[in-house]
Amino acid sequence: MIESVHVTYFIIILIAGLYCFSIQSIQGRWERLAFTIPIVALVSLAISLRDIRLGADTRIYLQMYSNPDYFEPFIETAYIMALRLLRLISNDNIVYLFVSAFATNLIVYLAFVRFNPGLAAIAFALYCASPVFWTVNILILRNGLAAALIMYATIILVTAGRTRGFFAFVLAGAGFHYSALGHAVFLSVSNLSTLKHAAISAIKLILAALALIYVFPFFSTSMEPWIERFEDYQNYASSGRFAYENSGFKLQYAIPVLILTGAWLLRKRLSDKEILLFRYYLALLTLSILFWGNVLFRDRIYLPAQMMEPFLIALLMRRAMRDDSLFVLSGAASFLTMAVVTILFWSPRNVLQFY
Repeated sequence: MIESVHVTYFIIILIAGLYCFSIQSIQGRWERLAFTIPIVALVSLAISLRDIRLGADTRIYLQMYSNPDYFEPFIETAYIMALRLLRLISNDNIVYLFVSAFATNLIVYLAFVRFNPGLAAIAFALYCASPVFWTVNILILRNGLAAALIMYATIILVTAGRTRGFFAFVLAGAGFHYSALGHAVFLSVSNLSTLKHAAISAIKLILAALALIYVFPFFSTSMEPWIERFEDYQNYASSGRFAYENSGFKLQYAIPVLILTGAWLLRKRLSDKEILLFRYYLALLTLSILFWGNVLFRDRIYLPAQMMEPFLIALLMRRAMRDDSLFVLSGAASFLTMAVVTILFWSPRNVLQFY
């Protein structure tokens, strides 16, 4: 059921998106950053000012922020440390929600900028209108931040290789949420530059998934809280109480099908770097599909690939439409369609619900 909060968010995202499209003509990279980052802050602030009843876990996250010591045995150490550092600045709940949302959204935007500054603003508008934006900003804040770090690490890997920055982002992602361990292992050892290397990396991908399932629980006795949580996920999957009831094909899973189809059709117009990005996107997507029967893991492991999708959509539209006006017009139509479907129809049934 559509309520006033959904209409309000739709209007905010509509304004933010139209603004992103309006600055598309600005040529300078730093000028675009200066004009776009305030929009990143605006949408993050709008999310942080929400009713605490909105979102299944909002109250739990606020409890976590108010008393990180209580949650320390259950939550990743890096995230607890970040909460303690933030509490040195402010104990206010809105500050916590804003910083969390702004950090995630800014990392996503800067990843877009790093790969192609000319597409970043439009890609960010599409991101705000997509299901992943609402998922990581309303439901799974901690996992969302980890996924953003992994996604940025993937962009570094494609554009610069395994630099110190790459490993820093990979380790940070795994430190904020252990569901990112599979991504960290795979990205650290994979090479998709050629078909031969891609075949070898496919084996590594499977080994990374098996390690996450079978090796990780026995890695260290000091990780007992994480082992118990992982076993809880497996129990959900085996019992059918949760995972199997929700493991079907959902609306948002149609987006990868469209992206991969578009990439195949436009493959001759893509640069080598862009093709490599699509290969890593497919690899991260495959990693999540390996957990199809356990929705708790599948959807969380899907997040880094899902965060790339708005940028990939913008990239494919750019390659399909070389006329600037037609590109902007098509992007605006895609943005409006996604915003209507996501915010007014999908989110009231999945994310923007009162508890």
